[in-house]
Amino acid sequence: MSDYIHEIDLDHRYFSCCGNEGLAPLCCPQCRHRMVVCYECDTLYGELDRLDRRSHQFDWNSSTLFPCPACGASIGPNCFDDKLLRPTRAEWTMDWAGRRLINAYPFPPAWISVDLPGYRRAEATYGTFHYRSLPSLPDSLRDETFQWIHLWPRAETYDSRWSADRFPSLDEYELGRAELIAAAREACVELPAELLTFLFDRELQLRLRSPTDCSYETRPQLRAAPAEMGGWFLPFFIDSQGSAEWAVYFHNDFGHCVVAALSTFEELQETEWDQLHEKIRFCSESFLEFVARMTLESELWFRLTEQHPPLTPAMQTYVYHYETGRDGAWSWDEEEW
Repeated sequence: MSDYIHEIDLDHRYFSCCGNEGLAPLCCPQCRHRMVVCYECDTLYGELDRLDRRSHQFDWNSSTLFPCPACGASIGPNCFDDKLLRPTRAEWTMDWAGRRLINAYPFPPAWISVDLPGYRRAEATYGTFHYRSLPSLPDSLRDETFQWIHLWPRAETYDSRWSADRFPSLDEYELGRAELIAAAREACVELPAELLTFLFDRELQLRLRSPTDCSYETRPQLRAAPAEMGGWFLPFFIDSQGSAEWAVYFHNDFGHCVVAALSTFEELQETEWDQLHEKIRFCSESFLEFVARMTLESELWFRLTEQHPPLTPAMQTYVYHYETGRDGAWSWDEEEW
């Protein structure tokens, strides 16, 4: 394997500019900002995590073909041959924005969730959908304080099944938080601040409802991953019948991501590594992204099913993605990746 990222490493399915994409992965020689250029149609993908934001302002008659999107340094017309602009594999895979474009996932990627009535069909209680087919999340939902959820009424407003009485007390949430922080410190695991904010905010939890009666763990437990892979699992969201569970996967190579299994991680504890890898799916690049998408889709299910209350602008944008025909249907037997 080369120490540098080349065009052949990129998954061209993420890029759609001219239909005949010729892609050059580049790094700014000054600040090492990563980018991709389509040399067939002069398109600059200046933000790896926002490929919808593109630039076409190339000046082939100047010593500056285009400025670096991050620091403004000059990128010359010889950028495709300049070794100083060639990104190393370490630079490219430093976060999920780069790892995604070369499909460097710890497990096969797929989104496991419910159907969206009228827009996306699930064959069973949970459907398994192409990770790459998912709609983009609005920036307003990438809020580490989750204020957009706090704006919703308590779930018991719609249905007594989500009565506040069924939720643990504030003391139990605080105990769970303290226990997790202590366990993470002992395991040298860095917990995302938004994870602690979300899981242990009782008032926030009271605003969530699940079509399949899933719930967030009040006292989540870290579980060591098999030695072959290293890292730790933190199961935090489980189906009431144990038919699916989601966990944060912590690893020194990339920080954390969210994975899912159509069983519980306790059941998988004794599974051999080669079989375990086939039972788990990578489903989100961060805890924040997972919560935003799962919360949005769960509430969408109710509003689409019950026709009340009306969809928010973020929900309307989300389902519009599926109106364009991208249903994301996926088969466990399909060899896409």
